[in-house]
Amino acid sequence: MGKAWVKSRRHDRFYRAAKRQQYRSRAAIKLSQIDLRYGLFRDGDVVVDLGAAPGGWSQIVRERVGRAGRVIAVDIAPMAPIEGVEFLRGDFADPRIRSELFEHLRKPADVVLSDMAPKLSGNRAVDVARGLDLADTALSFAIRALRPGGAFLVKVFQVRA
Repeated sequence: MGKAWVKSRRHDRFYRAAKRQQYRSRAAIKLSQIDLRYGLFRDGDVVVDLGAAPGGWSQIVRERVGRAGRVIAVDIAPMAPIEGVEFLRGDFADPRIRSELFEHLRKPADVVLSDMAPKLSGNRAVDVARGLDLADTALSFAIRALRPGGAFLVKVFQVRA
């Protein structure tokens, strides 16, 4: 990461808010705002967090679903443990990991979140296509995993021209 990127990050209000509130990522602040606006999470919900590392979204979800809720986080990258969050490490694109997740889930989820992103190649067209493919895979999973009336939230990054 370049010096300019590090410097600009320090001035980012989401980054500063996340650090102040001890969240693992600035995305946690944005998810919190989405939840406050749309009421995604309820006490006791079962939530699946795809592409969970480093865990900012899982932290927010854990707070919002309470002790009666359940949070299952999945990522190919390692993630430091979060109390009350079950972590499944593996590549979600692998059908075996999705099968393992369904076994682990045991009942329909109330919410499926996806913050999955591909490893960037530097080729915009390829990176966008890979990101959209991951979003489509997450949607296919959500259609099968969600209870009727459940919620699905996916974040897809924008590649600037």
